[in-house]
Amino acid sequence: MWLDLGAAFAQSRRVVCLVALASMLAAAPAAAQMTTTPAAQPPVRNAQGAGSGVAEKVDPTEIRGLDIRAGVALDEIFTDNARGVASGGALTVQSNNTITTTPQAKTSDLVSRATPMLSIVDRTTRLQAGMVFQPSYQKYALAHDLDRFENALQGTASAELWREHFFLDGSISMSSEIINSQAAVTTNGRTLDTNRADLNSYLLTPTYRQAFGTFALGEVKYRLGETSSGAIAPATSNDIAATLRNGADTDRLAWTFLLETSRTSQGATPDAGQIVNNVAVPTATNATSRDTGTFDSTYAINHVVALLGGFGYEEIRNGSLAENPKGPIGNFGIGITGARSELKVKMNYRYGGEFVSVDGKYELGPQLRLTGSYNETVTTAQEQTIDDLAALRLAANGSLVAGPSGQAYVPVNSTLGINSGIGNTAYHDNVARLGVNGIFGRNTYTMGLLDETRTTQTTNFDETTMAVSGGWARELTPLTKFNLSLGYTNTVERGAVQRTDNTYNASTGLSFQLNDSLTATATYSVVYRRSNQPGQDVRENSLLFGIRKSI
Repeated sequence: MWLDLGAAFAQSRRVVCLVALASMLAAAPAAAQMTTTPAAQPPVRNAQGAGSGVAEKVDPTEIRGLDIRAGVALDEIFTDNARGVASGGALTVQSNNTITTTPQAKTSDLVSRATPMLSIVDRTTRLQAGMVFQPSYQKYALAHDLDRFENALQGTASAELWREHFFLDGSISMSSEIINSQAAVTTNGRTLDTNRADLNSYLLTPTYRQAFGTFALGEVKYRLGETSSGAIAPATSNDIAATLRNGADTDRLAWTFLLETSRTSQGATPDAGQIVNNVAVPTATNATSRDTGTFDSTYAINHVVALLGGFGYEEIRNGSLAENPKGPIGNFGIGITGARSELKVKMNYRYGGEFVSVDGKYELGPQLRLTGSYNETVTTAQEQTIDDLAALRLAANGSLVAGPSGQAYVPVNSTLGINSGIGNTAYHDNVARLGVNGIFGRNTYTMGLLDETRTTQTTNFDETTMAVSGGWARELTPLTKFNLSLGYTNTVERGAVQRTDNTYNASTGLSFQLNDSLTATATYSVVYRRSNQPGQDVRENSLLFGIRKSI
């Protein structure tokens, strides 16, 4: 049905002011929410590259000392499918991961959203800390049962408590995430109570380091992590690692010796076996234990080419694995380092098989970077969330990024959601990624390619997703910017039900800077999912008008 604009405007008069102020802004769907900190950019390098003897340029966006920023965003979103209803009705995921539909018509609505933001960054010689707090409240003009408040907090800190010896690192993430990409989907960063969960994770890592002259550097690290969402079992991870690596005496040979033991315990799942938020909550839980000892080395043949190699022993224990990996492991390969490029290619013998891993990057320009990787692991959804949080870093410009790649950190680093059907089970994960991120002239580019396959051993579940996304932003005038983003995701599930989904999304619009601290936005977004299961196609169109005030 079409939106009754008279009723909607009567209950949300602020849209009149927003439309009057907004000359229009746009961005990707996520940009409907506030941008918390400047986008992470690759480091600026000199034309000769590292090792040329010429000093590298200083990043003009680098933050030194204490930096505090605040603001608020007010959005009005017109949508023709407020509840994410599919062609056959409302979607519910059953205990065997089949999805049923309950007859229900699409309903239009007007959503008013307020999003305050607080960013605190402190970068000193012995402290690197950053936090972004960005809660939001959504008010529906007609569907009052969808009204809700959402927390969003991300932060990381690294402190040198005893100079050169004792360090303390910590990270935290609180967000609202999609549970299953096959259930209800929406545009403009909206999540629905019928397919969402509050994902809360934290890490605390004390580290002791000791130099043994110039021969070697030793390190002992303890990592305590915890994650919970309600969609799968909560988990607590304890990890102890002892590392000894080469010191300054080494000329061509760099080496690292590692001993590590960890245990990730899964707690009881609330409402196990029940349908919560239209998604089945898994019943079985299993702890994961890992014991690893490895020796890895890099031998530089010259300043460009290096030989890579390593060996060790590993044992992984999890009750949901048909065969627990146990025995010798090893790898060998080659590393190439150029003025603007880095590439590592290895042949690995691990997890009961052989596979090739790749990790590389290439500087396309002073502020434009291409990155790519492929790897395989045996893990669980909980371990993956904790490991992703462990990669959270504070960039020089104050943004929160996922490790040295400089890509934006996301709490669930998969398009499949928190629980796409695997639940608490351990799985073999094959992941390939390719990305472009940066600025060239007046244009800002983002591109991502993801190919992921997850396979379980005891629950006969196999799923593959291939996702392509691209974004382009151009400065039309000093005050006006144009944004366009496109995305496509193909998901194939081979379990109790053979299912294939193709999801398309697009967003475009304009932004206009009214003054130094006030920006107006307008964005049109569309999402369309086509499924081979009858009655489970989803489509939504939305139009967003908003303003952002920086303080």
